[in-house]
Amino acid sequence: MNLNKPINRIKIVGKWILTVLGALTLLFVFLAFTSLPFWGIYRLSLPEQAAKTKQQSGYIICMSGSGFPGKSTLLNLFYTAQLANDSPKAQVIVAFPAATGENQETIENIRNELITKGIDSSKITFATQGTNTRGQALDIRNTILHSNTDAQVTLVTTPEHTYRTYHVFKKLNFKRISTYATFENDMQTPLIYSSHDLDGNRFIPDVGENQKLRYQLWTHMKYEITLLREYTAIVYYKLQGWI
Repeated sequence: MNLNKPINRIKIVGKWILTVLGALTLLFVFLAFTSLPFWGIYRLSLPEQAAKTKQQSGYIICMSGSGFPGKSTLLNLFYTAQLANDSPKAQVIVAFPAATGENQETIENIRNELITKGIDSSKITFATQGTNTRGQALDIRNTILHSNTDAQVTLVTTPEHTYRTYHVFKKLNFKRISTYATFENDMQTPLIYSSHDLDGNRFIPDVGENQKLRYQLWTHMKYEITLLREYTAIVYYKLQGWI
């Protein structure tokens, strides 16, 4: 039996796979040097008009991001507290999984975080049954709002998650939805330095003034991965009929 043909075919396929992977890697790095990854995230943060600063009634819904303490959860809580302090009559709902009681200590820590930011504990309610965006929205609608889909709700979540969250609630017949995407604020001070001034190795290139290489490249790479994950989730939710 002549094994040369199958082996040659495998080599050809392998070369094509490596070529495609190499091209995708170069494209991935190239895009990181542009502003496109940021604008991709920004576009997902605008499914509907931004929340009104002075919401007089209704519900401010803080979606859980990561665990607690966690970067996205802390950001969501920070902006939720700002909105709630500007809207004295609004109730705060925090969606955070704790269906079996294992996260009760975390729930209390989140409650205390909001209280330290000036939110009355009587205004804080937790939706603990859902373990994804669809489940959390169902829990809020059925358990807390008792199917009152006419209620004004403001959804507070990460920029990339805003589009999917808005459309999940819209699919559940919520009619008065606004959103608030929790962007980070950049530092205003230029983070430049001179390796020479810091007694650096003179044989190593000084990149102290190249903020694109030191920060933007890596940040935008993370944005690209986030976009890939989020658009995959959006496609899955569409196929499920959840948005």
